[in-house]
Amino acid sequence: MKNSILWLERAVDKLDSISEYIRSEWGHNASQDFINKAITRINLLTDFAELGVKSTKRKNIRKLIISKYTSAYYLIKRDKIIILTLFDTRQNINKLNL
Repeated sequence: MKNSILWLERAVDKLDSISEYIRSEWGHNASQDFINKAITRINLLTDFAELGVKSTKRKNIRKLIISKYTSAYYLIKRDKIIILTLFDTRQNINKLNL
């Protein structure tokens, strides 16, 4: 059975802010490529919920690498994947608030 994906508002806001930053630095095409890659990677979770690495600090939270500098954090709840946030891995990990 496929899992459904639920994006929290915070995760959508982070996707928007990261894509806007990419757009301002490298243009529309780079921004669109990032969005497509993020959505494609996250959609893999519908079939492979445990694709991400388990968090060492928080039980039940997993990290999925989206790109060299971006990861998505998510929870698995029965048949739902809850996307909590996206995080720029160049930042201090202490800024990650899950």
